[in-house]
Amino acid sequence: MSQQAKYTPGPWTIDPHDSGCIRDARDSVVVDCSPKYAHLIAAAPDMLEVLEGCLGYLQALPYEFKPDPAWLKPLLATIAKAKGE
Repeated sequence: MSQQAKYTPGPWTIDPHDSGCIRDARDSVVVDCSPKYAHLIAAAPDMLEVLEGCLGYLQALPYEFKPDPAWLKPLLATIAKAKGE
């Protein structure tokens, strides 16, 4: 059984007719926000993807190059928070 995402997958874009409206790939409204924060919110799925890529890269490093696990803790917590876990 596949686990359903607890978040709306990207890409997200800013509605060209309403600078505070963020839409997903199906053109559904994800959130209506202040235009001041729209670019940051629209970039959220991309930022999550980058964080997950960084985590994968760091975890794949040979043992002698792996960062201290305590350093990864905030990265893991941020990814979990973004996914609603």
